[in-house]
Amino acid sequence: MITEEFMLNINGRYLIRVAEEDDTIGVFKGYSALGSDTAIVIEMDGGRIRLIPVAQVIYIDVLSSGEFEIKDSDKNRGLYYG
Repeated sequence: MITEEFMLNINGRYLIRVAEEDDTIGVFKGYSALGSDTAIVIEMDGGRIRLIPVAQVIYIDVLSSGEFEIKDSDKNRGLYYG
């Protein structure tokens, strides 16, 4: 039984399997709106930014977890699911 809450941490490195695509490996930078969907923002090696629609994610492997820190300016901001 899992008793901890897990989340993607900023600057953590992840492998993301997307439906019918090659794996994406990179550093998690946050979330973004992508049309009416929510996307995971990944900075890939070489600096390319990739937005991955959350609905397309099959699984995520944690390669290294970043440090989790909530800044005062972020406390009132939340992720909108619409």
